[in-house]
Amino acid sequence: MVRHFAEKQQDAEADSRVLFEGAQPVPEMFRALLTETLDRVAKLTEPLRATLKLQCETERLLPWYPVDRLVPVIELYTRLAGNPFWLGIERDPFIKRYRDGLDPSVFDELHDHQCALWRNGALTLDMAVYVFGNRLVKAMREGKTSMRFRYADGSPIGLGKRMEWHAAYLHVGELEEYIRFTTPTKVSDTMRLPLATGFVEPWELLFVQPKRSVAEERNDGLCDVTRYMAVNRPDPTFIGQSLGDAKHLPTLFEKYGQTDEDRALKIEAHMLRHLQNTELFRLGVADTIISKRFNRRSVAQSYEYDHRSLAEDLDQIEIPQSRSCSAKKPSRLPGSSRVARQAVRSSMPSGASRKRRATRPHTSTCVPKRTDSMPPLMGTA
Repeated sequence: MVRHFAEKQQDAEADSRVLFEGAQPVPEMFRALLTETLDRVAKLTEPLRATLKLQCETERLLPWYPVDRLVPVIELYTRLAGNPFWLGIERDPFIKRYRDGLDPSVFDELHDHQCALWRNGALTLDMAVYVFGNRLVKAMREGKTSMRFRYADGSPIGLGKRMEWHAAYLHVGELEEYIRFTTPTKVSDTMRLPLATGFVEPWELLFVQPKRSVAEERNDGLCDVTRYMAVNRPDPTFIGQSLGDAKHLPTLFEKYGQTDEDRALKIEAHMLRHLQNTELFRLGVADTIISKRFNRRSVAQSYEYDHRSLAEDLDQIEIPQSRSCSAKKPSRLPGSSRVARQAVRSSMPSGASRKRRATRPHTSTCVPKRTDSMPPLMGTA
C-alpha cells in the first residue's frame, strides 16, 4: 500500500486547504519497481528534509549557527547560494562524479578539498563569490540594509574600505533578518499542512527540492543539497514548467532525453490520470471500481475523465428491440410448417380453402381508427 493525499475529497463548503490521507494498493507486478523508486527518492531528498526539519524546529533560517555568531563570508556563500565551488578550482571532475550517481558524499569531499587548499594558501576565490559579496556591499552603501561586514573581532568594516573577502564575516542574526525582508524567495517552505485530523509537517513530505538554486538551474552547475538553506515543496507551477508550460525553458524530456525521439515527447500534468481513467472504461471496468481506484467520492467524477469516442460509447450501449403496435407474432405451433399446411389444404373440400382466405380478418396496423371528429385527410371530401 502507498500512502498519499487523495484529490477532490472536500465537500462543497469545506476548507480546500485540508488534505485527506488515502491508501492505494500496488499491483504485484509494479511493487518492486515502485519500492526501488521511492527508496531512491527518499535517499536523494534526505539532506534537504533534514535541513527543513531543523529550520522548523528552531524557527531559524541558518540553524547550524548560534544567532549571535560571526561566520566567514566564504562559508556562508554555499549556505545562501547553494554553489559548492567557492575556490577557483577545476570543477568538471566533481560535477561528473556527482551527476553519475547523485551521491551527496561528493559534496563533503569537495568541501574538505577546498578547505585543505585554503589552509595551504590558495586564496583565489571563485568569481561568483566576488559577485555575491559586491552585491551585498552595494545594498549596504545604498542604505537597503543595516547589516555590515565585520572583522573577526566583530567590529564593522567601513563601507569605503577595500574588501578582503577571506577575512570578512557576517553576523548570523543580521543576515537572517536581511534575508527575510529582502530575499523571501530564499526562505524555505516551513508551513504545516492541515489534515482532516491534525497536521503534516513539511519535512515529512517525500518530494522536496532546492528552492531557487540558480547555480544549478540557470548556470548548469551543482547545488550542494547538504548545505543549502532554501528548501521548497514542488508546486503546480514548477511541474508545469518542467513539462513545457514555459516555452523559454527546456522540458524534462529535452533536458534528459537520450534520443531525438525522447527529447520530442510532450505531456501535460494531468494527462496520465485522464489516460488511465479512459483505458479502464475501455476495458469494461465498473465505474464504481474506477472511482475507488482514484479515491473519488462519487461515480460522476470518473465520467469527467472519460474520453472515449462516440463510437466507443455506442458500442457499450444495449439498444432494446423496438415493438410494433400490433400484437407480437406468436411462435409457430408444432405442425405449422409449409408441408403441414399443404397437407391440411389437400384434405379440405374443394373451394373451402379459397373461402377461408377470403373471410380471413384484416391484420391491424399502427394507424389509429378514424372518427367523425377527426379532420379529413388530404385529398378527401
